[in-house]
Amino acid sequence: MKRSVKNTSILRPWRFKLHRYWGIGLVLFGSTMLTLILFIYMRNLDYSHLYHQFRTDASIRTSMIRDVMNENYMDVTAVQRFYYSSVMIDRAEFREFINPLFQQTQRWNYGLAWSPWVKHSQRAEMEKEISGLNQEIHSFWEYGPNRVKIPLPIKEFYLPIYYIEPMETRSELLGFDEASDTLRLKSILAARDSNRITATERINLAGSGIEQTGFLMCAPIYINNSDISSVKARQENFRGILLGAFNFKNLVDLSIQATSSLELNTILYDRSAPKSRQFLYEWSPIRSMIMEKKDWMVNDSMLTYIMDFQFAERVYRIEITASRFYVDQQLSGNHYYILILGLVLSLVMAAYIHNVYRHRLEAEAMVEDKVSQLKNAELRFHHSFGFQP
Repeated sequence: MKRSVKNTSILRPWRFKLHRYWGIGLVLFGSTMLTLILFIYMRNLDYSHLYHQFRTDASIRTSMIRDVMNENYMDVTAVQRFYYSSVMIDRAEFREFINPLFQQTQRWNYGLAWSPWVKHSQRAEMEKEISGLNQEIHSFWEYGPNRVKIPLPIKEFYLPIYYIEPMETRSELLGFDEASDTLRLKSILAARDSNRITATERINLAGSGIEQTGFLMCAPIYINNSDISSVKARQENFRGILLGAFNFKNLVDLSIQATSSLELNTILYDRSAPKSRQFLYEWSPIRSMIMEKKDWMVNDSMLTYIMDFQFAERVYRIEITASRFYVDQQLSGNHYYILILGLVLSLVMAAYIHNVYRHRLEAEAMVEDKVSQLKNAELRFHHSFGFQP
């Protein structure tokens, strides 16, 4: 009877196929998991650096703004002490003392003025003096509708600007009654009664041209060597108010000049003001100014820095947020390279193992075919010569 051996190259053992695909799957799973772990680790490391750098940059910017404000405060305090150290200060002495402040620093971006407490009986004489300095001004005045100058009505007292620097650009403000504005008067009276330098809320600064918003620092001046131990005594011995005027835009822009290349949005608030009047000024990176806020804002609480601080009897807030441009500057993006490289290496390893298994199976199949051929040849030989295998 003729016997033959089946061609086992056609019926390959299933266990080899299973072993091959199981090995490839295991390699893909292990390498992919390792890649993801490295990706998450490097991403967290990258963002940790971003958050740390953001807090450092935001803290530095906040300190710069506060430093400029405090330096302005010290300047007002110096002028206040100058008044107390002198029996009487005329316009020339005032200018001689103030001018170096304008020449040595850019902090004084608007002006500094002296407004004496004037009773109605003294009004005519002082209006005459002011008219001699600026012939266009004939009386104390205030702003009417549409910021039109109008003469002041008769009142019990006035706080007209009597000295002002720089005189060359601010002489038009001589005679303006600081007491004609409710917000100004509120802070002036608070400074008078407390003997503390007091800042106003956000106000429209006096002056012609483009309307500018800012605030005043009000430093009270009393009669020399008088009793100021009580509120009543301070009211009775009050001579007038020293006013430092500051433009929010100039103040903030000057403060962050050294860090303006950082794409950090900066907002200044007055927390002591009514909610509708708390916003003071917002500085935005140039690239952000030409886009809608939603297109460059980053919704990440870790990239928002808030600092509240006290200044001149008010509480201010600085809020700094990172833009997506800042994030792009700080993130290295190496974690994405790790992800791509890891996935590519995983595929390469899988392909290599697949190729190794394929060659192994081909070699095994070839051996099986040769063995089958030899067995069939042996059977044919025995059959031809009548031998039994």
